[in-house]
Amino acid sequence: MNYKNVATTVFTPLEYGCIGYSEEDAIAEFKDNVKVYHGLFKPLEWSFSDERSEDYGFTKLVVDKS
Repeated sequence: MNYKNVATTVFTPLEYGCIGYSEEDAIAEFKDNVKVYHGLFKPLEWSFSDERSEDYGFTKLVVDKS
């Protein structure tokens, strides 16, 4: 079975999830056709917490431009 497109999540106090190619693997596979986007966001559950009101999550999206 090809696990490339099966999502992985780790549920710890700092959650982590991924799916698809890593940035390094995408560049090796698709060369110059790769664009990487980075972003910050506030998860809904954090917006209701005074303890996490100043915290943000990080997201990274690796895209094949073709």
